[in-house]
Amino acid sequence: MIRRAAISRAYPFRPFMPKLSTRRESWLWPSIVAILLLANATVAIFFWWSLSSSKQLFDERAYAQTANIANTLDGNISSSIEKIDLVLASVADELEREIRAGGIQTDQALSFLARRLQNMPELPALRVYDAEGNGLVNEGVEPAADVVNIADRDYFQRAKTQTEPQRILSPLLRSRVDQSYVIVSARRFVDAQGHFAGVVIAPIGVEYFSKLIYGLDLGSGGTVALRDADQRLIARNPPLPDSPAGEIGNRVVSKEFQKLIDAGAVTGNFHNADGAGGIDRVVSMRRLHAAPFLLAVGLASQDYLRGWYGEIAAAAALVCCFAIVSVLLGLTLRKATQATLQASLRNRMYLKRASDGIMVLDGKGRLNIVNDRLCELLGLSREQLVAMSRLELLQLWPDKRARARTFVALRAGNELLSLETLIRKGQAGEMRDVELNVSAFEIAGEPCFYISVRDISERKAIQDQIREMAYLDQLTQLPNRRLLSDRLELALAASQRSRQFCALMMLDLDKFKRLNDQWGHDAGDLLLIEVARRMKTLIRGQDTVARMGGDEFVVLLSGLGEDFDTAAANAGRIAAKLLDALNAPVALGAGAPDWPCRCSIGISLFVGRDSATGDIFKQADLALYEAKHAGGDGFKVFSAPSSEPA
Repeated sequence: MIRRAAISRAYPFRPFMPKLSTRRESWLWPSIVAILLLANATVAIFFWWSLSSSKQLFDERAYAQTANIANTLDGNISSSIEKIDLVLASVADELEREIRAGGIQTDQALSFLARRLQNMPELPALRVYDAEGNGLVNEGVEPAADVVNIADRDYFQRAKTQTEPQRILSPLLRSRVDQSYVIVSARRFVDAQGHFAGVVIAPIGVEYFSKLIYGLDLGSGGTVALRDADQRLIARNPPLPDSPAGEIGNRVVSKEFQKLIDAGAVTGNFHNADGAGGIDRVVSMRRLHAAPFLLAVGLASQDYLRGWYGEIAAAAALVCCFAIVSVLLGLTLRKATQATLQASLRNRMYLKRASDGIMVLDGKGRLNIVNDRLCELLGLSREQLVAMSRLELLQLWPDKRARARTFVALRAGNELLSLETLIRKGQAGEMRDVELNVSAFEIAGEPCFYISVRDISERKAIQDQIREMAYLDQLTQLPNRRLLSDRLELALAASQRSRQFCALMMLDLDKFKRLNDQWGHDAGDLLLIEVARRMKTLIRGQDTVARMGGDEFVVLLSGLGEDFDTAAANAGRIAAKLLDALNAPVALGAGAPDWPCRCSIGISLFVGRDSATGDIFKQADLALYEAKHAGGDGFKVFSAPSSEPA
């Protein structure tokens, strides 16, 4: 502790009284100048550190924002690709049915393709080719497509060699019909003997992908770029018509982006100091989960740091004001008496100019010194604080554990203690997050305590906001895909120990697109929020309900039983309850009728780490497909022993 044994009890500040020798006066002014310079340097360093910390928070928030935008776009684009693939799968099934019935009937096939195109206005055409790559049936395209042979196309060769029908997406290529850039989605179909009979394809123009990434508020310098697996540009928002970097099909990417791709990263963040247009950006990269595409979302530093630039201007103004005040204070101190100098240094420099609340207590708990900032933080006047007893002061600090740790540390001889805690504003007011710095010292043998109080409520709020943006869906406030992955890992570990079955339910709303088309996305958002609310009221506290994107939800159940049949029955009962709860009509307001909410559920059961995470999602997705194929408004359980949905 700081001991001043030579100081008398009667005059505790006697060494600073104005009766100083000529020798002391000779070094007093240089000492004052040195102190003022040190104070200004300290203030400058403090603001530099504060601005550096603030910039880091702005950067972290920008990275979280770009990652969330990339995740949302991934859901939208992947959902669209999956819907197109469902259309192709239905066409392939129809063609196989016609082959088994005697052969493909052109008129009947054309009618079927036309109906499918009516339900998918975003598709310009559907085409059917035989096993040799020759055109059979075309709907929505020019007659020239009939004579185009596609046998040499990569997607045709992949379909030809497949053993099981799967979604096929081509890289960016030029259409042989009109030489426009397209992405081709394809599905194979087979003859009655199971041999390859041809493919059905849907050419998707790059304009469609441009619409999917258009309309985002990314600021004046933000950008979204979608590329295929070979890094050829498919779409960009905003477009750059006069730059090589904006040409469709170009492979101009930054070194940082290339490093992430070469490393095989699924997601990643990087800083691009010289991006397209010479703009400095932070960028989030993401591989789409339903397509071999790469997505990059960037925010310009000039946009997301606009608030930080304002802080720089304010800090510079404060530093200048502090320097000016320091000069004026020095001139005043030079003319004042030594007692006035000491009072000014103590009160004006350490109290009135302090950004933190400050108090000094004597050994009996009496408040001797209080600054204005502390009065503001506590919501009490200086007179009220000084008049309080020790017990009344302690009531403003209700955190008993923090108080106990502080007193123990001080008794143990610690001169400085720093901690984060809660204080009460007023004797019955709101609680506020603060950082306390407590130090103990002695004056003339009497113990004293110096306490500074810093308001960190804004910093806590920013940290909570960043955490919420990273792990929660912004519309429904449900866990997002990232948080669901963490919960799934915990469920796998717990199931590995207990050998209790868990279940992953994949839930998809039926006819959700129809609702959006008829009544707009606001009505769709209201439906999603109500669905999330109902699901949260039904699941157990140990379970998780999350939103994956669009109208797709996931429910993670644990502790369903030690055998498959029991777990399947328990999961089925929960799924039935969810269906019953969600079937009740939802009031959408704004002139829209009450919407009958129907959904389909696919269930995958797993125990321990017997199944990979990706397999669990695939099994649930297969079961969901079966539930929808069966007419919707029901559920299917993927049966692990037979690998067929039950």
